Amino acid sequence: MSGQQRYLEEFEKYKDIVLEPGEYFVKGNISLKYRILEISDTLVVLERNNFISKKTPHWCRKHLQKL
Repeated sequence: MSGQQRYLEEFEKYKDIVLEPGEYFVKGNISLKYRILEISDTLVVLERNNFISKKTPHWCRKHLQKL
């Protein structure tokens, strides 16, 4: 299986997860908490411990879970 096929399968798996501003934690590690501040089609702005980071919506859907 090529990397592109794997990505497409993964994308299909997570595409229906709705992201909205609020508190989230990393799946499998509830001590890592993020707060989604802004969401666009290509970028999500997150805050963790007063630091701002930017991730793709796909990364957020795959790695974060609503509190």
